[in-house]
This record gives sequence, structure tokens and C-alpha cells, in this order.
Amino acid sequence: MSKIFHCAIFILKKNYALNRWPFVRKIRNEASLERLPMSKKMPLITSAEDTRLKLPNVLNPQGVLKLTGTNLLFDEQDTDCGCVIRGTQSGEAVQAQFALISGTNVLAVPDIPAQTNSWNNEYTVSISTRYTEHGTVRTGSYERMLRSPLQINGFEIGTEYGILTGNATSPYVSVIGGEVAANELLRIQAILDIHEGHLLFSLLDMTTEGETGPAVTVTTNGEYTLNGFAGSAVSNLRIRVNSFGELADMIRNSYSGRLVDVLDVRVQG
Repeated sequence: MSKIFHCAIFILKKNYALNRWPFVRKIRNEASLERLPMSKKMPLITSAEDTRLKLPNVLNPQGVLKLTGTNLLFDEQDTDCGCVIRGTQSGEAVQAQFALISGTNVLAVPDIPAQTNSWNNEYTVSISTRYTEHGTVRTGSYERMLRSPLQINGFEIGTEYGILTGNATSPYVSVIGGEVAANELLRIQAILDIHEGHLLFSLLDMTTEGETGPAVTVTTNGEYTLNGFAGSAVSNLRIRVNSFGELADMIRNSYSGRLVDVLDVRVQG
């Protein structure tokens, strides 16, 4: 019993000592409670994947786009609600073919709007819905960009193909040649070294942890050769970097340091 009594006395003395400190009394006198506004229920898209290629943030006209998140459910019959894909340069399309619409997943056969130039393959996706019969329509947009595959239809003299570009009216990078033994679907990536300021280009296979060709360091505009990866029918692709500064800025600001395009490389068109 005496131990409990002494402990209580100690606590009382400690509290009394604290209350004597001017700043403690000031905080207690001026402290107030603030009621924060309630957060609105909104569609939240947390990931996007092409279910055929099994790659994130790819918008494949021959695949199915899987959106994952929360509060995604919408009524297809409500003309104010739905899923919209927009080009960052031009064009938009309200999606009409769905395999699934639920609160956590939407599976859409993508209707991809054409954009002004072939290299404008960058898109956004959003979902609009309402949570009561006469409620306000609320729209949530996926924070990352989606990119559709680009075709490389052979290498006739003078033929170029813009790649790795956003909504610009001229391509940041062009494929200008290469050695190709057979048609192949592959990827090209550009990674920004934020410390050194240069870009690292390389060719990749179509799996997330698959084969990678040797990286080529790019510091300025000019022509570069990217060698293929093990087992690839593409021995190399020759590219020309047209707008190094704009490309680096886009990768830094819109792609978290890494930009990837899917290329459908063909021996001839």
C-alpha cells in the first residue's frame, strides 16, 4: 500500500511542477480543437495493367486494360458516368466494352483514340461515378500515364519512327534504322540518372524481370546504336535523340525517372 501511496504523491508533484512552467500553461490555455472536413468518397485508381502483355501502364489495342483501386463501381447506363481514355495531345474515347465493373476492379477492352501524330502514344484514364441516385458525379484520374505500342514497319531509306515522346508536335527520339532478322515485340527504355544528368537507353524483352540489352549513355542530341538482348531477333536499333532536354524533363516530371515504350518491330511493313 505504501508503494502505491508514494507513487501517487510522485505523480502529483510532477504534474504540479509541469504546471508551473510558463510555456506549458500557455499551451494549455491556447490549445483548441479543430474539426477537419470529411474527405469525399472518390474513385481511386491505384494501378493499370494490360492483361495480355502482363505489363503495367500499357494500353494495348489487342488486350484488356485492368484498372485496380477503390470506389470504382459505376452504372454503365448513367450517361454522366463511365471510363474515359484521353490522349495527352488530342482525342478522347468513352469506353463501351467491359468484362467487369466492380468497386475494386474494372476490365475494359480499350477503345484507344487516335492522336495527331504516330509518336503521340501517351494517354490518361479516368473513372466518373456517383454513389447515390441523385448524387454529385465524382471523377478520379489515374496518376500515371498509359502508353500504347508503336509500330516499326521496316527500314526503308529515309523512313523514321518517333518514339519516347509525350504530346509534342515533333518526336523527342526517332528510330532511324536497325538489323532485324524477324518480327518481334520488344521494349525500349530510357532511365534518367538524376545525379549525373544523363540518360541510359537499352532494349528489353517483354517480361518485367527478363533480358536486357547493354545500356548506352546519352548526354546530348545525336545518333546512337542500341544492341539487342540475348535471344532477340533484333540485333540492334539505331536511334536519333532529337530533343535531349525536353526528353529528360518529361522523364523527370511525368515518369518518375523511367520511360518505356513497347515497339512492334517488323522486318518490313
